[in-house]
Amino acid sequence: MQDWLLPLLCCPIHRGPLVLEREARRDHDIVSGALRCSAGACEFPIRDSIADFATGDRYVESFSTQRKLLRRVFEGYKGDYSGDDLFAKSRIPMAEFRSGVTLDAGCGYGRYCNAISAAGGRVVGVDLSLTSLGLVRDAIGDRPGVCLVRADLYELPFVEGAFDRAISIGVLHHTPSTREAFRRVNRLIRTGGKCCIYVYENFTARRKIVDFHRRWATRIPEGLLIYLLSANQILLHWVRRIPLVGRIAYAAFPCNTTQRRWRTRLTADFDTYAPTFAHSHAYDEVFDWFVEDGFGDIQIGRGAVIWMTGTRRTAGA
Repeated sequence: MQDWLLPLLCCPIHRGPLVLEREARRDHDIVSGALRCSAGACEFPIRDSIADFATGDRYVESFSTQRKLLRRVFEGYKGDYSGDDLFAKSRIPMAEFRSGVTLDAGCGYGRYCNAISAAGGRVVGVDLSLTSLGLVRDAIGDRPGVCLVRADLYELPFVEGAFDRAISIGVLHHTPSTREAFRRVNRLIRTGGKCCIYVYENFTARRKIVDFHRRWATRIPEGLLIYLLSANQILLHWVRRIPLVGRIAYAAFPCNTTQRRWRTRLTADFDTYAPTFAHSHAYDEVFDWFVEDGFGDIQIGRGAVIWMTGTRRTAGA
């Protein structure tokens, strides 16, 4: 954590300011300490430079498991520049990210934090999984423009209007209510700021088949699911490389086919089938959310998923 983050923080329960106590520093980082609520008895620890406002992984347990699987092959992700697609898909020019502060709501292993920081911007990466936040630190190290916070998207510890923009890429649909999570995130964006989200679509055959398989995948123990997905990737990967037969096999059970290492493909498949929540939506539905919450200049990116960006005009309903 760094000093510039403190004015943006507030107690997620009482919404009052926080006081930094018992801090230990290393260069620009506050490595450890506590944040005490001035309006109540709440206290939140800072450990390994991460401000912690949550207890337990709650509904993201599968993502913590997936990150542990990912750690086994994580060296291959440290040079991952896939987050650079943010600037094209969000339709927010890279130069805009260099001013103000961006909230990455559900930062995962940090590919978008990395892209924003590398572009010269400041970013606050938030995730409910400590395992995920640990991977962010492994991937991009200690950078002056990056702060990490553990928090639930439903109880974000920031003052309203704290951010110049917020992104939430492939995250909101993994909460109990995509709509409510969107509302909680966008109230933190100042007037004139931008919000970009990506959520699952509900119109493709692939999504309908994935949702069908998730009915059994989310009802069995994680260990058994990992075993079955591993067997699928080790034993049947070659089948999906056969013309026509491979297309039929993929259509029956969509899975990752692009990565060279089977463990990497496994982590992608687990991410697809294991989450407790994986809602899907229609374009019109998501567009209406932006309008209802006071956004204008709404831009839509067509494709197999829903990318949408809007500019905050007024306070939401």
